[in-house]
Amino acid sequence: MDSEKEQNGKKRGRPSANKDLTIVLEAVAKIFAMKGFDGAQIKEIANKANFSASLLHYHFSDKEDLWKKTVSKLGQELLNKLMEIE
Repeated sequence: MDSEKEQNGKKRGRPSANKDLTIVLEAVAKIFAMKGFDGAQIKEIANKANFSASLLHYHFSDKEDLWKKTVSKLGQELLNKLMEIE
């Protein structure tokens, strides 16, 4: 099967790094919203984002790093929306 063909409704192959980051940070936001910082687990976040936990550990130093990057991204998105209003 060609790597660009769809399988189970999803395109196979490697998405861009920016898209990967967006997927991970969306998963982080959802898990933290449901379980809080202490209740969230890297493995659960990795599963939600369809990544391995080891890959997340490679790109993020720890759970706090994931949290900081998620809050930063959400804050930037909010600022962008507020700028559109003005």
